[in-house]
Amino acid sequence: GSHARALEAIDVERREKKVLCQWLNGFLAASSHELRLDPIDFAFARFSLNMAVSAGDTPVQKMLEARVPSFLVGQLSSDNDVVLGPAAIALAHLALHEAARVPIMD
Repeated sequence: GSHARALEAIDVERREKKVLCQWLNGFLAASSHELRLDPIDFAFARFSLNMAVSAGDTPVQKMLEARVPSFLVGQLSSDNDVVLGPAAIALAHLALHEAARVPIMD
C-alpha cells in the first residue's frame, strides 16, 4: 500500500544521492584542478545525475514535454566538468530511447 510506496520513494531518493556522492568523490579523486562548485553548478550537476538515474523509470514523453534533452544539451557548453560530465551521462542514457534522439540532435 502507501507504506510500500513511501519506502520505494525513499529508496529512489537514496539511490540518487548515492550516485551524486559517487560522482563527486570520483571527480575529486581524479581531478588535477580545483573544484568549482557553486550552488547553481551543484544544482545542474544534481539535476543531470537525477535524469541519468531515472532515465529508465521515467516515461520518455514526460522528459520530452519538460524539454529535458534540450536543457541537458545546453549543459554541454559548461566550462565546469562537474556539470558537463553528468549532463553527458544523462544524455547517453536518454539516447537509449529512440524518441529522445531527435531532441538531442536538434
